[in-house]
Amino acid sequence: MQTSAAAPLVGLPVTGQQPANDAELAIWKRSNSYLIPFVGNVDALYLSLYTVETDPAKWLASARRCISEAMRIGAGKPVRPFIWPQYHDVMRGLLAGTYIDYDYWMLQLTTIRDAGASGIVLWGGYQRQWDDTQNWWRATLDFIATI
Repeated sequence: MQTSAAAPLVGLPVTGQQPANDAELAIWKRSNSYLIPFVGNVDALYLSLYTVETDPAKWLASARRCISEAMRIGAGKPVRPFIWPQYHDVMRGLLAGTYIDYDYWMLQLTTIRDAGASGIVLWGGYQRQWDDTQNWWRATLDFIATI
């Protein structure tokens, strides 16, 4: 674990509503730029890439944009996205809370790696019985075997 001389590992969370068009993208980037002065005081940047889309292409575009933005404001600091192997509760539909299939999860893992993130934080498991037969876990093990 990397620590600063002054304090134990401190992270800067990077979250926010995704921009829907070029005008919103410019506002989003300008807003994120306000975080730059704080980056010198943290050891890493953490962002949420939870699955709120059933369309992998939309998730992919959003993830790439978020990682790129975190790297832009991060000035070389590690970028470590949080991901969760379940569809996020904000979906409020039948998929909310269900596990993501093998292919979609593998896409998420490889996208994060290929976008240049320095690590991945796996989130989840609270009040759930562990099941190592889940497809997302098989994908995770297969992914780890490739690095």
